[in-house]
Amino acid sequence: MRKIILVLLAIIFIHLHLFGLTQWMQVSLRNFTTNAEHDIDITAGATPQVETIDTASKEGIYWQHEISGDLLTNITFTVENDLFVSDLSHEFKNSFFFNDARFKLYYQNESQYFKLQYANRAYNPAATNFLNIPGVEHSTQQQMIHNTALHYKGNHGRFHISLYGNLRNLDYEYLTIEEDEVFESESAWDNDIYSYAEFSYNISDQWRAFVSGYYKDDLNNFDEFDDSNLGIGLEFDNRFDFFNALKTEVVYYNNNFDSIDDEKDHYFLTEARYTKRFGNSWAGFVTYINRSCYDEDQSKFFRISNMLRLHFKYSYLTQNMKDSFMLVGVKYNPENNGNLIFGEVNQYLFEGIYLTAGVKYASELFCTCSAKCEYFITPLRSIWLNNKFTDFNNNSTQNIISLGTTLIF
Repeated sequence: MRKIILVLLAIIFIHLHLFGLTQWMQVSLRNFTTNAEHDIDITAGATPQVETIDTASKEGIYWQHEISGDLLTNITFTVENDLFVSDLSHEFKNSFFFNDARFKLYYQNESQYFKLQYANRAYNPAATNFLNIPGVEHSTQQQMIHNTALHYKGNHGRFHISLYGNLRNLDYEYLTIEEDEVFESESAWDNDIYSYAEFSYNISDQWRAFVSGYYKDDLNNFDEFDDSNLGIGLEFDNRFDFFNALKTEVVYYNNNFDSIDDEKDHYFLTEARYTKRFGNSWAGFVTYINRSCYDEDQSKFFRISNMLRLHFKYSYLTQNMKDSFMLVGVKYNPENNGNLIFGEVNQYLFEGIYLTAGVKYASELFCTCSAKCEYFITPLRSIWLNNKFTDFNNNSTQNIISLGTTLIF
């Protein structure tokens, strides 16, 4: 762990001397504890060796860094990197040592937007679990994931076009059992292509009609998870004034997906969001989402799920560097065990010190409480101490204490 910290500090020192760039960096030291009464077994590495993990506290480090800048007129770039390193623990994670790097190149003018992105997520096999991944026959341990994506948006008068494509390449290991019951490790690749296109027309300043198409191909003989659909929809989006705004959307999708039931071939999505402000301090919104399908055999509509979400926020002490606020909300989503209530308070104390506290309670899943104390050395640099406690209904509790710093330079 000490060597990793020294390497991070060296990288940060080098970056501090670069010119013409905007950088954001956040690094934190973590401590994980649990009330679990029993040790657990984790299978990791290229062999089927099982490592027993005790319930003692575990340490880790999480480092995030982002660099952005201009290359030419209308051309910008962003480089992002997330590194997570931790002792193996009871925490619900697929990997305890991974590095996630992303490079993004943008071109934008008044009528067009283009983004090229490459992402690479690399795992340390000794600290990565075996998973069951849809579309992959074996229990797999991810070694590295490559994602290459292109995104284009163009505005041509009232006509708009959006095109997106992504190629995913997964490098993984899987285990086979020989006749003498000896495990052997094999390497393999899994590849997917995702593509999406949308064409829309602005009927007026508030109304927009659109058609869309989506296609996914696993690029292998196992085509159960290949997916495609065609959609057609209508959107209304209007900010009536500073205090009132409404956005609604109704979309019909014709699905072609072997792994879902035939009655979901005709799929309907309805969304509505109303935003309301009360003066300069009070604001809130209500969102409703309905997912339904039409079964041709029975000639009936069936509800798949409903989701209702309410947010309400009160901001005060706005003369400080950051607003103090109180936020409360509720989400109602019974079909997916998604019922949730939550609240958060951010309070200015004195001389650049803020205290944040929050709670999330999902009656069927978990309850999370968090608290954070942050001191702003300057408006762009701070140090903070954060504590997050989660009680899972059908599992053990976990508590994560993080001491970190956030820098913009």
